[in-house]
Amino acid sequence: MLKKAKLINKNCATNNVTEFTFLADEDFIFTPGQFINISIEDKQDFPCFRAYSISSDPKEKTFSLCVKVVENGRGSNWLNNLKLGSTIRFLGPIGNFYYKQNKNDICFICTGTGIAPFKSMIPEILKAEHKKKVTLIEGVRTQKDILYEKFFSELGKKYKNFSFLVTLSGEPDNKNYQQGRVTQNLEKYLNPNLDYYLCGTKPMIEDCIKIFSENLIKKENIFFEKF
Repeated sequence: MLKKAKLINKNCATNNVTEFTFLADEDFIFTPGQFINISIEDKQDFPCFRAYSISSDPKEKTFSLCVKVVENGRGSNWLNNLKLGSTIRFLGPIGNFYYKQNKNDICFICTGTGIAPFKSMIPEILKAEHKKKVTLIEGVRTQKDILYEKFFSELGKKYKNFSFLVTLSGEPDNKNYQQGRVTQNLEKYLNPNLDYYLCGTKPMIEDCIKIFSENLIKKENIFFEKF
Protein backbone atom coordinates (compact mmCIF):
# COMPACT_ATOMS: atom_id res chain seq x y z
CA MET A 1 0.00 0.00 0.00
CA LEU A 2 1.37 3.40 -1.00
CA LYS A 3 2.11 5.91 1.75
CA LYS A 4 2.03 9.68 1.41
CA ALA A 5 4.40 12.48 2.39
CA LYS A 6 4.44 16.26 1.90
CA LEU A 7 7.47 18.13 0.54
CA ILE A 8 8.44 20.72 3.14
CA ASN A 9 11.93 21.77 2.04
CA LYS A 10 14.28 21.72 -0.98
CA ASN A 11 17.96 22.49 -0.70
CA CYS A 12 20.58 22.65 -3.46
CA ALA A 13 23.43 20.51 -2.13
CA THR A 14 25.54 20.99 -5.30
CA ASN A 15 24.84 22.33 -8.77
CA ASN A 16 23.16 19.04 -9.77
CA VAL A 17 22.15 17.47 -6.44
CA THR A 18 19.06 18.46 -4.46
CA GLU A 19 18.18 17.42 -0.93
CA PHE A 20 14.43 17.00 -0.39
CA THR A 21 12.80 16.91 3.04
CA PHE A 22 9.37 15.33 3.51
CA LEU A 23 6.86 14.97 6.30
CA ALA A 24 4.99 11.65 6.12
CA ASP A 25 1.26 11.43 6.76
CA GLU A 26 1.92 8.74 9.37
CA ASP A 27 4.84 7.80 11.62
CA PHE A 28 7.90 7.13 9.47
CA ILE A 29 10.19 4.57 11.10
CA PHE A 30 13.26 3.29 9.30
CA THR A 31 16.64 1.72 9.90
CA PRO A 32 19.58 3.88 8.70
CA GLY A 33 20.66 2.58 5.29
CA GLN A 34 17.17 1.85 3.97
CA PHE A 35 15.47 3.50 0.98
CA ILE A 36 12.01 4.31 -0.35
CA ASN A 37 10.45 3.72 -3.79
CA ILE A 38 8.71 6.86 -5.02
CA SER A 39 5.82 6.74 -7.49
CA ILE A 40 6.77 9.14 -10.30
CA GLU A 41 3.45 10.68 -11.28
CA ASP A 42 4.35 12.69 -14.36
CA LYS A 43 1.31 11.67 -16.40
CA GLN A 44 3.27 9.54 -18.87
CA ASP A 45 1.59 6.46 -20.32
CA PHE A 46 3.32 3.89 -18.10
CA PRO A 47 3.86 3.98 -14.32
CA CYS A 48 7.31 4.40 -12.87
CA PHE A 49 8.99 4.02 -9.46
CA ARG A 50 12.42 5.31 -8.45
CA ALA A 51 14.42 4.25 -5.39
CA TYR A 52 16.19 6.81 -3.19
CA SER A 53 18.18 6.22 -0.02
CA ILE A 54 17.15 8.04 3.14
CA SER A 55 19.84 10.47 4.29
CA SER A 56 18.35 11.82 7.53
CA ASP A 57 18.49 11.14 11.25
CA PRO A 58 16.08 8.30 12.12
CA LYS A 59 14.97 10.19 15.23
CA GLU A 60 13.59 13.12 13.22
CA LYS A 61 9.89 13.36 12.40
CA THR A 62 10.78 14.25 8.81
CA PHE A 63 12.93 12.32 6.33
CA SER A 64 15.32 13.50 3.64
CA LEU A 65 16.52 12.23 0.27
CA CYS A 66 19.66 13.23 -1.63
CA VAL A 67 18.94 13.15 -5.38
CA LYS A 68 21.15 13.80 -8.37
CA VAL A 69 19.13 15.61 -11.03
CA VAL A 70 19.99 13.84 -14.28
CA GLU A 71 19.35 15.33 -17.71
CA ASN A 72 16.20 13.64 -19.07
CA GLY A 73 15.99 11.61 -15.86
CA ARG A 74 12.32 10.92 -15.37
CA GLY A 75 12.32 10.53 -11.61
CA SER A 76 14.84 13.18 -10.59
CA ASN A 77 13.36 15.88 -12.84
CA TRP A 78 9.81 15.18 -11.66
CA LEU A 79 10.95 15.48 -8.06
CA ASN A 80 12.98 18.60 -8.74
CA ASN A 81 9.94 20.32 -10.29
CA LEU A 82 7.72 19.68 -7.27
CA LYS A 83 6.66 22.74 -5.33
CA LEU A 84 6.73 22.96 -1.56
CA GLY A 85 3.54 21.46 -0.18
CA SER A 86 3.31 18.86 -2.97
CA THR A 87 2.53 15.27 -2.00
CA ILE A 88 4.46 12.18 -3.05
CA ARG A 89 3.34 8.56 -2.81
CA PHE A 90 5.87 5.90 -1.97
CA LEU A 91 6.61 2.37 -0.83
CA GLY A 92 8.88 1.72 2.11
CA PRO A 93 11.11 2.01 3.91
CA ILE A 94 12.76 -0.97 2.21
CA GLY A 95 16.12 -2.74 2.19
CA ASN A 96 18.69 -4.72 4.13
CA PHE A 97 21.64 -2.37 3.67
CA TYR A 98 22.17 -1.42 7.30
CA TYR A 99 24.85 -1.75 9.96
CA LYS A 100 25.65 -5.32 10.91
CA GLN A 101 26.93 -5.17 14.48
CA ASN A 102 30.18 -6.99 15.21
CA LYS A 103 33.66 -6.27 16.57
CA ASN A 104 35.23 -5.11 13.29
CA ASP A 105 36.21 -1.54 12.47
CA ILE A 106 34.37 -0.10 9.46
CA CYS A 107 35.27 1.53 6.15
CA PHE A 108 32.45 3.24 4.23
CA ILE A 109 33.13 3.88 0.53
CA CYS A 110 30.86 5.89 -1.76
CA THR A 111 30.67 7.94 -4.92
CA GLY A 112 28.28 10.83 -5.55
CA THR A 113 24.87 10.51 -3.94
CA GLY A 114 25.90 7.08 -2.67
CA ILE A 115 26.84 9.04 0.44
CA ALA A 116 23.13 9.45 1.33
CA PRO A 117 22.62 6.30 3.44
CA PHE A 118 25.97 6.86 5.17
CA LYS A 119 24.84 10.29 6.38
CA SER A 120 22.10 8.43 8.23
CA MET A 121 24.16 5.41 9.31
CA ILE A 122 27.47 6.84 10.51
CA PRO A 123 26.26 9.20 13.27
CA GLU A 124 24.19 6.40 14.80
CA ILE A 125 27.19 4.05 14.80
CA LEU A 126 29.48 6.68 16.34
CA LYS A 127 27.02 7.36 19.14
CA ALA A 128 26.90 3.67 20.06
CA GLU A 129 30.43 2.50 19.20
CA HIS A 130 32.85 4.91 20.89
CA LYS A 131 35.95 2.75 20.41
CA LYS A 132 35.30 1.39 16.93
CA LYS A 133 37.30 3.08 14.15
CA VAL A 134 35.05 4.36 11.38
CA THR A 135 36.36 5.69 8.05
CA LEU A 136 34.40 7.33 5.22
CA ILE A 137 35.90 7.64 1.73
CA GLU A 138 33.86 9.88 -0.59
CA GLY A 139 34.73 9.95 -4.28
CA VAL A 140 33.60 12.81 -6.55
CA ARG A 141 34.90 14.51 -9.68
CA THR A 142 35.60 18.04 -8.39
CA GLN A 143 35.54 20.02 -5.16
CA LYS A 144 32.18 21.53 -6.15
CA ASP A 145 30.70 18.01 -6.21
CA ILE A 146 31.55 17.18 -2.59
CA LEU A 147 28.45 16.36 -0.56
CA TYR A 148 28.07 16.98 3.19
CA GLU A 149 31.70 17.99 3.69
CA LYS A 150 30.92 20.30 6.62
CA PHE A 151 28.65 17.67 8.22
CA PHE A 152 31.27 14.92 8.18
CA SER A 153 34.14 17.27 9.07
CA GLU A 154 32.22 18.29 12.19
CA LEU A 155 31.68 14.61 13.02
CA GLY A 156 35.43 14.13 12.76
CA LYS A 157 36.00 16.87 15.33
CA LYS A 158 33.40 15.39 17.68
CA TYR A 159 34.46 11.74 17.39
CA LYS A 160 38.18 10.99 17.38
CA ASN A 161 37.49 7.45 16.11
CA PHE A 162 36.03 8.83 12.85
CA SER A 163 38.03 9.90 9.79
CA PHE A 164 36.75 11.43 6.56
CA LEU A 165 38.60 11.31 3.24
CA VAL A 166 37.57 12.93 -0.05
CA THR A 167 39.10 11.86 -3.37
CA LEU A 168 38.80 13.92 -6.56
CA SER A 169 38.94 12.12 -9.90
CA GLY A 170 38.67 15.16 -12.19
CA GLU A 171 40.67 17.96 -10.53
CA PRO A 172 44.34 16.88 -10.48
CA ASP A 173 45.68 20.32 -9.54
CA ASN A 174 43.60 20.59 -6.36
CA LYS A 175 46.11 19.89 -3.55
CA ASN A 176 43.54 20.10 -0.74
CA TYR A 177 42.21 16.59 -1.37
CA GLN A 178 43.38 13.14 -2.36
CA GLN A 179 43.60 12.59 -6.10
CA GLY A 180 42.13 9.80 -8.22
CA ARG A 181 39.17 7.47 -7.99
CA VAL A 182 38.25 5.83 -4.71
CA THR A 183 39.64 2.54 -6.02
CA GLN A 184 43.04 4.21 -6.43
CA ASN A 185 43.05 5.19 -2.76
CA LEU A 186 42.13 1.90 -1.12
CA GLU A 187 45.54 0.36 -0.50
CA LYS A 188 46.05 1.67 3.05
CA TYR A 189 42.50 0.61 3.97
CA LEU A 190 42.78 -3.03 2.92
CA ASN A 191 42.45 -5.13 6.05
CA PRO A 192 40.78 -8.55 6.53
CA ASN A 193 39.54 -7.36 9.93
CA LEU A 194 37.56 -4.45 8.47
CA ASP A 195 33.92 -4.42 7.38
CA TYR A 196 33.29 -2.56 4.13
CA TYR A 197 30.06 -0.77 3.22
CA LEU A 198 29.85 0.37 -0.42
CA CYS A 199 27.27 2.59 -2.08
CA GLY A 200 27.51 4.02 -5.55
CA THR A 201 27.61 3.09 -9.20
CA LYS A 202 27.77 -0.54 -10.29
CA PRO A 203 31.25 -0.17 -11.87
CA MET A 204 32.71 1.36 -8.68
CA ILE A 205 31.32 -1.40 -6.50
CA GLU A 206 32.48 -4.14 -8.87
CA ASP A 207 35.98 -2.62 -9.01
CA CYS A 208 36.14 -2.43 -5.20
CA ILE A 209 34.98 -6.02 -4.80
CA LYS A 210 37.65 -7.15 -7.29
CA ILE A 211 40.34 -5.37 -5.26
CA PHE A 212 39.01 -6.87 -2.03
CA SER A 213 39.02 -10.35 -3.54
CA GLU A 214 42.62 -9.94 -4.69
CA ASN A 215 43.56 -8.92 -1.15
CA LEU A 216 41.78 -11.80 0.59
CA ILE A 217 38.91 -9.74 2.02
CA LYS A 218 36.09 -12.18 2.77
CA LYS A 219 32.70 -11.75 1.13
CA GLU A 220 31.00 -11.73 4.53
CA ASN A 221 32.89 -8.51 5.33
CA ILE A 222 31.50 -6.67 2.29
CA PHE A 223 28.06 -5.02 2.15
CA PHE A 224 26.86 -2.91 -0.75
CA GLU A 225 24.03 -1.00 -2.40
CA LYS A 226 24.23 -0.38 -6.17
CA PHE A 227 22.38 2.26 -8.17
